[in-house]
Amino acid sequence: MAYGGRGGGKSQSMVRMLLILALSGKKRILNLRAVQRSLKESVYQIYSNLISEFGLENYFTLRSNKIECVNGSELLFMGLNGKQSSNLRSLEEIDYCFIEEAEDVEEAAWQVLIPSIRAKDSEIWISFNPKRADSPVYQRFVKNDRPDCLLLYINYDQNPFLPEVLKNEALYEKEHNYERYRAIWLGEIIENREELVFYKHFTEGKLNPEPGKVLMYGLDWGFANDPTALVGCTIEDKKLYIWEELYLHKKTIEEVVAIFKAKLPLDALIYADNSRPDLATHFRAAGFCIRDAPKGKGSVAAGIYYLKGFEQIVVSENCPNTLYELNNYKYKVDKYTGQVLNQPQDNNNHTIDAMRYALSAYIGKKVSLLEVI
Repeated sequence: MAYGGRGGGKSQSMVRMLLILALSGKKRILNLRAVQRSLKESVYQIYSNLISEFGLENYFTLRSNKIECVNGSELLFMGLNGKQSSNLRSLEEIDYCFIEEAEDVEEAAWQVLIPSIRAKDSEIWISFNPKRADSPVYQRFVKNDRPDCLLLYINYDQNPFLPEVLKNEALYEKEHNYERYRAIWLGEIIENREELVFYKHFTEGKLNPEPGKVLMYGLDWGFANDPTALVGCTIEDKKLYIWEELYLHKKTIEEVVAIFKAKLPLDALIYADNSRPDLATHFRAAGFCIRDAPKGKGSVAAGIYYLKGFEQIVVSENCPNTLYELNNYKYKVDKYTGQVLNQPQDNNNHTIDAMRYALSAYIGKKVSLLEVI
């Protein structure tokens, strides 16, 4: 694994080595990114440029979806996140797997990928520029320091082929904005806590609801690659307790209904996103008590304000997706000034939306926490 700041030549170096391995004998080399909608989003172009630069056109043939070598080697290109990871299960005998910009690869994708690369003496190569200490790749390989993983920390000052223009840019940042220099050019993780919407507003707890405990439920419908998220919560002693969660990816309506029936009490009252009346109707027909959670201009900001009004949001250790989203839900940042804006990003917010919906009866009527308690 090679990680570090910009300009270290990590991707270029790995592609060069993989080309040499492809020429040395018949190999299947899989090249991955978090998301790949087309080859333009892969390292395909780097391979193509190097093949041309070193005059290897007689050895490699560029196809529309892969690169072939005269000795039978294949260079394949795929995406990892979401439903793209399911394609990995059909691949066999991968000798080398290279993940570029692995910072954005989801934990679920790692769980599919690693067992899928199982040819004898196969290797997984990884390159990325660290941004978050809680990213799955950083947690898995850097923080935990696996004994079967070779870690190489590489920055621009170790790259003998660094273009002069990049070197000058790095030195300029070093002199004029040292924090940004550390983050971009040294690959150090510099967290801006001002960006985090719920920083210091929540904690993890060992919660086990007693039988018969009545929970308030909020439901955020899943769209495309987004999960269907449900949380069950209560308000006690000026704190919001998140006792349960369901976080369902790529499930049909019938599958979600079956899971809900197995997990929820029959008389559960669920406040759901009102943007999908068709789904709400389907769930009502299945016997669920679904009420619409009002939405509209300012509803997200009002909901966040209400949630942050609790002394603490206590989340069960059995709700890992809720904890992850609370850790990663951020405000937008002005790309020119770096100023944190009072507008949350539409990302890492599925369980948080579900929380807002669960409390919508209070938020919509502007009922204070003291009145609720």
